[in-house]
Amino acid sequence: MDIFDKFMDGFFSNPLYTIWFIFYFYIAMRLLSGNIVLILILYIISIVIALSPLGEMILRFIERIRPLYTKTEREYLYPIFEEVYNEAKEKHPELKEIEICTIDTMAIRACAVGVKTIAVSRGAIETFSENELKAIMAHEISHIINGDTIVRLLTTIGNGIFALFVFVIKSAIMASDIIRDKEGFESGLNKAIKMIFSIIVFVIVFPGEILLSIGSRQSEYRADRFAYRMGYGSYMIEALYLLEKINLGDNSSIVTRITASHPIVAKRIGILESLVDREIYMNNNSHSNP
Repeated sequence: MDIFDKFMDGFFSNPLYTIWFIFYFYIAMRLLSGNIVLILILYIISIVIALSPLGEMILRFIERIRPLYTKTEREYLYPIFEEVYNEAKEKHPELKEIEICTIDTMAIRACAVGVKTIAVSRGAIETFSENELKAIMAHEISHIINGDTIVRLLTTIGNGIFALFVFVIKSAIMASDIIRDKEGFESGLNKAIKMIFSIIVFVIVFPGEILLSIGSRQSEYRADRFAYRMGYGSYMIEALYLLEKINLGDNSSIVTRITASHPIVAKRIGILESLVDREIYMNNNSHSNP
């Protein structure tokens, strides 16, 4: 899959992301006085970096993801992962090679990064059974198949680099204006304050974060259904019940809940339980009606 294909998969995987990119582009045009050619060049460079192996390496570094170094890690996780990966590969021949990694934290975490990385934390390995880990790995493989990880590269790495480019260029323009400004330092300072405010609005746009969070939560439901179709529905439910029990008493703020990347665990459990119950009902009816 080349960079253009990756970009198209990520860009159109969810309409909310498309709206966010348009909004982001508009703010950049306002900051750089509508210089569309410069903005396009900066954006293309940012996307190429984000969707290259370097982008995945940066995100792995940010998430503190590392390869399986020890023999114990490899002997335990490789067989579990290979079973799930081979099953997914049969259903999705386009699936490329994926590396199973770990994160050195006792927090219960699992994630998919870029196009070839899945990681489960030490806490997840210690907490979940082998079958529950299989369900979680199937869930994460779904994120790669559905292009959700490409979207994350675009938003986290691509937009981050793009914002940095815009900040540097805008700062250089403002510094030049201050040096040449005949009205004095005070006028230049006012312009600098306005520029800093604009950059803050550009980098931290709350409505955009809400849009991205809504899209991310929808992708979690899709990944849960994928794990169910792979035959790991009951194990995914067990893992989620355990996760819900661990997270009881979470007093997150309203802002944190609105921008959360994952849905309420109980809702995810309810959807999966409905799927499993329906499957049991249909199987029972098929046996009773020869």
